[in-house]
Amino acid sequence: MTTLAAVLLCLPCAPPAAGEAAADIPPDRNGAVLFLRFFEETTERSELLETATRQRRALRVSLGLKTPGGSVPVAPKRDFQPDHRVDWEAFKQANERFLQARTRPWTPADFPDVEEWVMVNRSALDLLREIDRRPEFAMPLLPEERAGEGRVTWWRPLRPLCEVAEAEAMRLIAVGRPTEAWDLLDAADRLARRLAVGPGGEPAMDRAMASQSISGMLTWGKRDWLRHAGADADMLARCRADLTTLPAAADVPAAIAARWSDAPEDIRKMVVRDAKDIGVRHELTALAFALAEYRARRGEYPDRLDALVPDFLLDIPADSFAEGAVRYRRKPGGFVAWSVGPNGIDDRGAVFRDISVHFPIRPDSDPDISGE
Repeated sequence: MTTLAAVLLCLPCAPPAAGEAAADIPPDRNGAVLFLRFFEETTERSELLETATRQRRALRVSLGLKTPGGSVPVAPKRDFQPDHRVDWEAFKQANERFLQARTRPWTPADFPDVEEWVMVNRSALDLLREIDRRPEFAMPLLPEERAGEGRVTWWRPLRPLCEVAEAEAMRLIAVGRPTEAWDLLDAADRLARRLAVGPGGEPAMDRAMASQSISGMLTWGKRDWLRHAGADADMLARCRADLTTLPAAADVPAAIAARWSDAPEDIRKMVVRDAKDIGVRHELTALAFALAEYRARRGEYPDRLDALVPDFLLDIPADSFAEGAVRYRRKPGGFVAWSVGPNGIDDRGAVFRDISVHFPIRPDSDPDISGE
């Protein structure tokens, strides 16, 4: 089965000027040094990838590195790629298998092609874990990022890497290793968030937008972990602590303001709306873990969210799209928590109308899902 490297779309850049390096941090402490190893080399034939290589080399200079970070390419790879030569029905079926593997426990017998995909990326996953162990992460900004010009997306393989991490986490749960599964998801989310800014917190617009999107995607992976891991109260408490110690989510509106001062008003509104949407998803995910721990310790879910304060939550999350807190109600064997979402209409947690989290997952015909 052919395995292709993820596509990088980049624009040319000049190396950073002297003095712009993140060289104050020793390379053996800086996770950004390892991060560049994901993209050191590629066998793809594309003029666009040549500019990606120049960008990576410029970043290496800025990090005080003189030689390639590794001789073995570890860029995340996929088992398939849509193009005019692909059997689209086969592609559709493969895509469905990959999606299932990212959302529920599985074994190699269930999805042999997904197992191959994960094995091909094993070294990338190991490197992700090693990045998370580094005490610091400072990736310099390229000149385009400081100027707010063009799109700088040399880091684009991060998303497929995080998709690999989600699939591997579900495989680990299937073999009785939920703690390792959680640690992998947490490392992926931490890396996505750390990438959002340059050294010293300098805003980086494209990075911030990618960080927001990938970290938002990982909220689903963490909810799937919660549904399938069978975690006890102590493990759930540890997960809650990990969620509170993550780096702050990317501030995309601030990055847009700093790097794209003449952005059209409709773009600004869209950015603010999307940032609120993903912010609420993060809050609801943390709330779901607090509710799960409450149930593990008390035997049932609370009738009201204020029962979580202060032992399980410091505060009840606010609804960014309405006055007051997010909504919540118990249901047989589970709960629904939700925000009214961008339209401002309370549909009682209906999927696709409100921003919601449901435990347990029910069929689409269930009134708790449809809001009817």
